[in-house]
Amino acid sequence: ANKKMSDASERGKRIHYALQVYLAGGIIVYNNWQAPQYSDEEIEAFKKDANGLFFVLRNQDEMVDIWKLQRFFDIVKPKVIASEKIVYSIEDDIAGTLDIALEIQAGTYPVSGSKGLVIPETGIWITDLKSGKYVDIGMFRQIAPYGHCFEKMGLGKPVGGLILHTGSTNSKGIDGFGVKICGKDD
Repeated sequence: ANKKMSDASERGKRIHYALQVYLAGGIIVYNNWQAPQYSDEEIEAFKKDANGLFFVLRNQDEMVDIWKLQRFFDIVKPKVIASEKIVYSIEDDIAGTLDIALEIQAGTYPVSGSKGLVIPETGIWITDLKSGKYVDIGMFRQIAPYGHCFEKMGLGKPVGGLILHTGSTNSKGIDGFGVKICGKDD
């Protein structure tokens, strides 16, 4: 059980880092360790072209997760306000690292399920990435303090939270991808 938890944690870290590289305009490649598509020289050339913003994924399922996230960003076209940002409130004695703060226009986006993702209000959405099998509404308890700290730091006033789930069973929208949404008041 400990090995499974450790493996899942490491997988999540790789996907988070790959997303951070993608959002910064870097290069991500899939290069299976058993049957590499790129030579060491080609990898070095990629690194040079990317000015260090480069990451190699060795597992196909992780690259598929990044593809799902790329599709989300291509369709929704959010503005990235912050990525892997340390936020804190000294007066409330809380701190943490939020995954992403996104400014998203109100609308319905065909990315999650048959009804799509409905963004009811234009504004900043504190966003967390989950790559595991299960996501529930309780996970918003994790990002609510991030939104609070974000606002306390004067970085903006979030309107709600999103959980991007790359391990979803959705077959409509982006296959295998889901988004849970929660307004600030909730």
